[in-house]
Amino acid sequence: MYKNFDEMPVMLSVNQAAEVLGISNVSLYKLIEKDKSFPVVQLGRRKSIPKEQLKEWIDEKSKDYTADAAINEINNSITTRATAETSDYLLSARPVLVNRTASGDLTIFGPGFVPYSKPESYLKHNATGYIIRTRGKSFMSKQYIYGAILLEAKNKTNAPLVLDINQSAIKIGAFYGQPFYQGRFRDQGNNVQPNFIVPPNQSKSVLLYRSDAQFESSRLGGTGWIYPVTPLNFNNIEIEASFKVGDKYITLTGNGRIPQEIQDKFDMGTQWNKKKVKKD
Repeated sequence: MYKNFDEMPVMLSVNQAAEVLGISNVSLYKLIEKDKSFPVVQLGRRKSIPKEQLKEWIDEKSKDYTADAAINEINNSITTRATAETSDYLLSARPVLVNRTASGDLTIFGPGFVPYSKPESYLKHNATGYIIRTRGKSFMSKQYIYGAILLEAKNKTNAPLVLDINQSAIKIGAFYGQPFYQGRFRDQGNNVQPNFIVPPNQSKSVLLYRSDAQFESSRLGGTGWIYPVTPLNFNNIEIEASFKVGDKYITLTGNGRIPQEIQDKFDMGTQWNKKKVKKD
């Protein structure tokens, strides 16, 4: 029995991989058939499992959360709130982390990630302020940024509440400019958008995105809209928004943070340093 991954051959047989996982050969064959993410190479009639990819698969499966659940939990934990209230309405805004790929079928590879293309490089260079989705130490599939705000509006009157989005502005991270609805990514200032209207005595919410995405194409095919990436200070997440309501501008400001316990929970180094597989 292997004591660690370094002792394993580069390519494992089904029998060897089953031993590492502590399951039978039959169970491993069922796993290969059921889980399409399991790393297996077909060499003629024989199946082999690459050692490094197996380790990455174990790392991913050993997490106690999914990537989607993780980003939702992080978003919901951010304490930043900006509010403005009058006798007629209540406006509230909070930050939202979004996929750097705003739209399209573009998948970023290699140098497309900022500032490094491999997850292990972020730890090696102590690069903080980045949120990435990884599979092991060598593969990244997504990068998240502070890219939107969730605006919630409560109308206290018997008349519609109208916010002119074209004449409004948001500051999120390094971006300051006109907010866009989802699906609009360019021609800031020239792209006429519908007003945000809240019916009388009702509440309504909308996601408003930064409008500085750039159109890119991948060397592996596919195109899409990509937001720029700047590091985020997890302990000081600010928000500023100015909305035109009727003939007045209403400004909302606030700052907060991602709680330390959430930072620790999803810290990449902490996850990788856990003992994932115990061996005799």
